[in-house]
Amino acid sequence: MKHLIILRHAKSNWSDLSLSDHDRSLNQRGKNSAPIMGQRLSKKPIQPQLVLCSTAVRAKATAKKVLD
Repeated sequence: MKHLIILRHAKSNWSDLSLSDHDRSLNQRGKNSAPIMGQRLSKKPIQPQLVLCSTAVRAKATAKKVLD
């Protein structure tokens, strides 16, 4: 059986309004919560075989922290 897991990026940083939406990074809360989501997912009986991720800075940072 195949499983599909969909994750949204962690909390993003709005402190620099000159950045485009695509270039917005994670705020401290997002940096802290993404690894926790990874820990929770690692306890599930399924492991990702393929990860697709947006090129947005916050999405890539979230994916990296979740998968580490």
